[in-house]
Formats: sequence, C-alpha cells, structure tokens
Amino acid sequence: MNLHPTLIPLVASSDTMASLGVNYSSVSKTIYAQLININRIFKKPVEVMEVAAGVALAIECVESVIVTLKLPRAVLHAQQVRYSATWTRGGIVKGRECEIKDLRVSAIVGLHPHERGEKQRLELDLKVRFKNGFGEWDHKAIQDIAMDVSSL
Repeated sequence: MNLHPTLIPLVASSDTMASLGVNYSSVSKTIYAQLININRIFKKPVEVMEVAAGVALAIECVESVIVTLKLPRAVLHAQQVRYSATWTRGGIVKGRECEIKDLRVSAIVGLHPHERGEKQRLELDLKVRFKNGFGEWDHKAIQDIAMDVSSL
C-alpha cells in the first residue's frame, strides 16, 4: 500500500502509531475473510485482485495499492502464474501484467541446420503486459499460445 505522502511526516512528528491509521493485520484479515466467503465464486484472477485492492483503498490514507496474485501450478507446463496491477484511489488501474514462471516448451532452436534437427526443451519466463485491462486473456490462453508457437 502506498500511503498519502504527508502521512509519514505526521507520524514522525507526533511520535505515535495511532496517527498512522493503517492496521496491516486487520487489512490482511479482512481480505482473507472476503476471499474465503463460500457464497462468492471468482471466475477470473483479476476478481480476486479487485477484492484486495478494494479493501486497501477503503482506508482513507491509502493513495494506491499494488496487488500481486501468485498461483502455483496454475497451468500444467509451468511452476507459477503471477498477476500484478496497481489500483489508485482515483479508480485508475495501471501496470497490469501476467507472468508465467518456468514455462516448459519444446522448440527448435539453433542457427545452423544441424542444430535445428531436433526440438529442445526450454524453460522460460513469459511476461505479458496489458495496455487496457486483462480483457478475455488469462494465463491459460497465454500458455496455449506459447505452446502453439513452440510446435511450429
């Protein structure tokens, strides 16, 4: 959470944590309580991120919040999928990206003909930055494109 810039000098001058106004334990417990609600179904990762951003931005002194969602083993051919974005008090969302960590593909690699005789196993990190929202894209679609390209 990025706090209002005048808040830290105020806390330092008053020498009290009461003026800070952010109880990080309460924030994390509130996020957790909203995420485990059995009556709510999240269809996309960004919906989970919006919950966390909403809780943080409900605190008056929070100017913006960077939310990172890590999904271990979310796709078959990778170790982890990571979504991140920044929500601001003004309702602007920026820095949206999806990263697939340790994606394993088989591809033809090499400059010379004898190097291109067989596919080789590659492990790579693939990061996609979104200009205008996540849209219909998700980590599965990104992985499928990478797998399709590697099979050419």
